[in-house]
Amino acid sequence: MSKLIDRIFGNKTEVDVVRMELQAKLSFQHCQTDASLLLRYAHADRLAELTNYQREILNSSMYTPWHVAKEIDMLQRYVELTQAIMGEEFYLQFNAKVSDDAAMIEPLILFPLIQNAIKNGYASMAKFPIKVRVSASEGGILLEVSNRVNHYVENQGEDDIITYYRERLQLFHPDRHELFVNSNSQTFKATLFLKYQ
Repeated sequence: MSKLIDRIFGNKTEVDVVRMELQAKLSFQHCQTDASLLLRYAHADRLAELTNYQREILNSSMYTPWHVAKEIDMLQRYVELTQAIMGEEFYLQFNAKVSDDAAMIEPLILFPLIQNAIKNGYASMAKFPIKVRVSASEGGILLEVSNRVNHYVENQGEDDIITYYRERLQLFHPDRHELFVNSNSQTFKATLFLKYQ
């Protein structure tokens, strides 16, 4: 029976690579079409505000790198659009420093950690905002995202967003990334260091 399965699906390594590719694509597509953001704008009858942003995001390709400056710009726009629709009871601090904006990276590679914090974190108190810090230099990018733990979420680090994102990083940057995810009873923190090619 296992020989038949191997003939149909290939060996375990081939199946693992296919699974990794599919999960990487799911991660990228989630970044392109953040359903939560789209639904909030649709319910508020404000979809027109997303048009330019969404057009640029949908024109990106997982396999066509763009400049770090473009990634940071799109991330900034995503944060601003999220803050605009979430209202006054949503707190997110965004800080970006880019000293090497000519380097190329995979589009939307920084989005999942922030999307995870917005989806699963607690951000309705000014003294406990989601904190996002991006620093891009010659060697690579450092991204730190922290949020107050939402006690209704069992484990923020095991959400599909993070699971698929790990596969995406492993597929595109197998030896050039470090992702650390940890939490205590109060704070969840994700740190990514991504080296340029």
